[in-house]
Amino acid sequence: MSTIQPPHLAGTARHEVTYLQEEWRAAIRGNKSNDSLAAAWDLEGPFDPDALQAAVAALVDRYESLRTAFDLGPPVRQVVHPAAPVEITNVSLPRDSTALQALIVAEMAAPFELTRSPLWRLRLVRLAPEHHVLLMVAHHLICDGYSFALLEFDLVELYRAAVNQQPARLPPVTMQPRHVAAHERQSRQ
Repeated sequence: MSTIQPPHLAGTARHEVTYLQEEWRAAIRGNKSNDSLAAAWDLEGPFDPDALQAAVAALVDRYESLRTAFDLGPPVRQVVHPAAPVEITNVSLPRDSTALQALIVAEMAAPFELTRSPLWRLRLVRLAPEHHVLLMVAHHLICDGYSFALLEFDLVELYRAAVNQQPARLPPVTMQPRHVAAHERQSRQ
C-alpha cells in the first residue's frame, strides 16, 4: 500500500538524524525554536541582485541542509525537500550600525518552525547604492560555525561565477548531513 504525501512533503526524502540533532529535539518544546546562528557579509561596490539570486539557488541545490526540515517523531527524522526558489528579503536601512544591529537581533529572535523548510532566511540590507549587507540566519539544527564558513566560501564563488557567466570552480559535495548521521549510527553498532 502506498502513502500519499501531503503537498508540502511531495518529493521529499527522510533520513536519520545525527545524535546531536536528536538531543536537540529532546530539549526543544513544541515545534518552534530560535536557536539560531547568524552571519552578516559586507558587500561593497557594484552589486548584481540577479547573480545573487542565481548563486543562492545553486547553493540550495548543492547543500541538502538548506532544504531540510524535521519530522519531530518519534523517531525524529531529517526531511530533505527538493530545491525550491529562495526568497531574499530586501531591507533598506540608514547607514547606522544601531539599525543594522537591531535587525540582526530581531532576526535571531524570530523562531523557525522546525517542520517547515527552509530553516534559514536571507535579508539583503541596502545601506547605500553600492553598500549592502547580506544577513543569513540559520537554525543550529542545520548549520554550525564551520558550515557558515563553508557556505560563505561557496556563495562567493557561485556569485562570482554568476556575474561572469562561467561555471563555478567548486569541488562536488560528498558529505551531506544524512551521511554524517548514517556514519554515526554505523560507528556505534
